[in-house]
Amino acid sequence: MVAPPIIIKAFGAGSIPLNGATSLTFTLQNNNSTTTLTGIGFSDTLPAGLVIATPNGLTTGCQTVAGSVSTAGTVTATQGTNVISLSGLGLNASGSCTFSVNVKGTSAGMQNNTTGNVTSANGGTGGTASASVNVEAPPSIAKVFNPATIALNATTSLTFTITNPGANVDPLTGVAFTDTLPTGLTVANASATVCGGTLTTTNPTGIALSGATINTNSQCQFSVTVTGATAGNYLNTTGNVTSTNGGTGNTASANLTVLPAPPVIIKFFGAASVPLNGSTSLSFTIQNNNTTTTLTGVGFSDTLPAGLVVSTPNGISGSCGGGTITATQGTNVISLSGASIAASSSCTFAVNVTGIAAGTQNNTTGNVTSANGGTGGTASATLKVEAPPSIAKAFGAANIPLSGTTSLTFTITNPAANPDALSGVAFTDTLPAGLTVANASATVCGGTLTTTNPSGIALSGATINTNSQCQFSVTVTGATNGTKNNITGNVTSTNGGTGNTASASIVVGAAADISVTLTHVPDPAAIGGSLRFIATVTNNGPNTANVTFAGTFTGAQYLVSATSTLGTCGVTEPVNCNLGSMTNGQSATVTITVTPLLGRNVVANVTVTPDVPDPNNSNNSASSTARIRFKPQHF
Repeated sequence: MVAPPIIIKAFGAGSIPLNGATSLTFTLQNNNSTTTLTGIGFSDTLPAGLVIATPNGLTTGCQTVAGSVSTAGTVTATQGTNVISLSGLGLNASGSCTFSVNVKGTSAGMQNNTTGNVTSANGGTGGTASASVNVEAPPSIAKVFNPATIALNATTSLTFTITNPGANVDPLTGVAFTDTLPTGLTVANASATVCGGTLTTTNPTGIALSGATINTNSQCQFSVTVTGATAGNYLNTTGNVTSTNGGTGNTASANLTVLPAPPVIIKFFGAASVPLNGSTSLSFTIQNNNTTTTLTGVGFSDTLPAGLVVSTPNGISGSCGGGTITATQGTNVISLSGASIAASSSCTFAVNVTGIAAGTQNNTTGNVTSANGGTGGTASATLKVEAPPSIAKAFGAANIPLSGTTSLTFTITNPAANPDALSGVAFTDTLPAGLTVANASATVCGGTLTTTNPSGIALSGATINTNSQCQFSVTVTGATNGTKNNITGNVTSTNGGTGNTASASIVVGAAADISVTLTHVPDPAAIGGSLRFIATVTNNGPNTANVTFAGTFTGAQYLVSATSTLGTCGVTEPVNCNLGSMTNGQSATVTITVTPLLGRNVVANVTVTPDVPDPNNSNNSASSTARIRFKPQHF
C-alpha cells in the first residue's frame, strides 16, 4: 500500500510589524521507501490578515527536476492575493522538496494559517499543515496641553498617551519617540523611568522616550512640565512613535497659547492729605511690559472708598491708548475700557477727587485686565482727609460787676476721625464794645496767643495732636454795663482747612435771671364755668430787679379777675401786672380767672421782663392750653 505525501509549513518569523513581510516555507515529503509519488499538490488560502507580498520572493525548490524531484511542480503565488498552490509535483521514494513565498501582514493580530490537504495521484490524500504569525500594529501617540492657555512664564502639563492597539497579541517593545518643542516653550533638564523605558527632557526644547514596553491592550501615559517663555500661539508636533516589533506609528500634535504679560497698573494721589471737602488729583499709569506685543482691550474699575468722590468738575487730564475714561462727577467710580497699549509703552491719566469724610482713605483698584494679556494686579494708594478744627468758648461767669474780671476760655479740638495732627491752627476774636483785654503774648499749644488792648485776641501757628484739644484762657474786664455777645472768627488750620466760629455771652453790671411757669385748673373747664391760669414768677438772681408781667389769651373767654401776690394787675385784656421790686430768690404768684364762652380750647401766653439784663432769656415766657367742655343740661 502506498502512503500519501506529507506537508509541513513554517513562517520565517514569529511576528512581523503591520505591513511587514516574512517568508512562508512549505516542505513536501514522500515517506514511501520504494514508490515514487506523482501528481502531488495542495492549496493554501491565507487568513484575512495576510496576503502574498509584492514581490512574492518565490523560491524554486519544488519546481525543478533535481535531487528528489522527479517531476517539476507548478507553484502559483500571485502577489497581492491570498492563495498559494502547488500541482503536478513528482517526488522520488524517501524524497522531499521545499519552496517558500513571502507574505505580508495587513491586519494586526494572530494570523493562524492551515493549508488544504496535500494530495497525490498514486498515494491518495495526506494531511494539512498549520503555522501562525503575529502581526503587530504600531503604537499610537496622542498629546495634550492642560491648560491650553497660560500666562507668560507660567507652566502647563504636556501629557503623552501611547497606546498598544487592542488587536495586538504581544506587548510592544522598544517604544520610542522624540518631540522638539517650538522655540518659546521650554522644559528643564531631567531623566525618569517611564513604562520601563527612559524619558529624557533636555533644556530648552528636547523631549525623548526610548526603550519603553507597553503591554497588550494597554497604554503608557506620562507628563512633562512646559514653561511658556515667550508669548504666542504654538503648534507642537512629535516625531513618529516607533516600536521594535510594531514598527512606526503616527505623530501627535497639540496647541498651546502663551498669553502676553498682563498690563501693570500704578496709582498715586497728588497730595498725602487734603482738608475735608478739599480736592487733589488721583493719577493712574498703565504699563505694557511686553517687548513685542501690543495689549488690547485694556481696562479696570476703581471704586473709591466712602470718604472720597469724583470732584466737580472732575478735572480729567491725559489719555490712555484710545480707551474710554469714565469719571462722573459726584460719584465714586473711575473706570477705563478698550485701551490699546503698544509694546514697552505706558499711558497715564488723572482725575480729581474730593474728600467728603475725615480719616485715612485707603483705595485699591480692581484688577487691570486685557483682551490678549489676561488679568494683571491691582494698585493701591492712600489719602488722608483732615477735618478742620472745632472751637468752643465760655466765660467763667454769666455776670460780672462793672470793672470786674472773668476768664474767657477757648477749647479747640482736633476731631477724632483725623489721622494727623492739625498744624497752623489759628483764629481771631474781637471782643464787643464794653469788654477789654490787656496787651500780652504767650506760647499756647506750640503757637502764639496775642491779646491786644482793648479788644483783640488772636492765636496763630498752633498744633493739636490727633484726638486731642488745645485749651487756654484770657482775662477780660467788663468796661460798660450790659449784655455782651461775643463771636469769634472761624478757626482755621493749614492741613484741615476752615472750621466753625464760637459764641458766648456775659452780662456786665446788675443782672437778674427772671423765670416764669404757667399752669391752669380745672381741665377740662366747662362753658360758663370758672377757669384759672396760675403763673409763678421767680427771681433766680443774682441781683434785685423790677419785674413786669403780661398775659394774653386765644379762644373765647371773659376775663373775670387778675391778682398777684406782689404788685398790682389790670383787669382788662391783655393782662398787665407791675410786680415791683423782686430780690434774689423771691417769687410771686399771678392768678388770672376767666369764663370760657365756647367749646374750644383757651390758650394763655405769659411773659416777664426785668429792668436789668437777664442772662437767660429762655425762661422768660410760658404757655398753657385748657380744654373746654359743654356744661351738662338739667331738666
